[in-house]
Amino acid sequence: MNQSLLICPICLDGRLENLIEKIQIDLGSITLDNIEIESHFSICDTCGCEQANATQISQNKNIMLELKHRILQEQANNILYGKHTV
Repeated sequence: MNQSLLICPICLDGRLENLIEKIQIDLGSITLDNIEIESHFSICDTCGCEQANATQISQNKNIMLELKHRILQEQANNILYGKHTV
């Protein structure tokens, strides 16, 4: 990776640390066990700004699309097998 990409583009002083944080998802009436996703982002060690680069944004988008597919699959199964969520 290019070293210049590690410099914070906001303060231009600090270095970015890549982080992955687990986020618990609550979807109200949709019941899926242990809905937890990973959020990819960076944080500057000087200014403390949280930010995401293009790769991290793409990773987060793919994770959300997978979750959406999982939810739609669960809803389809509920319809097919007569299960109702409240």
